Amino acid sequence: MKAIHLQVEYLTKPLGLGTAVPRFYWNCDSGIRQPAKHIKCC
Repeated sequence: MKAIHLQVEYLTKPLGLGTAVPRFYWNCDSGIRQPAKHIKCC
């Protein structure tokens, strides 16, 4: 499964968000719904 159409706060290329807890959105390339998520930040 591959994440496509990535967005943060409805933006495709966010820069300098003014929120402490941003919302992430994406679609799966296979059309399958993803029941859980884990985001790892570097």
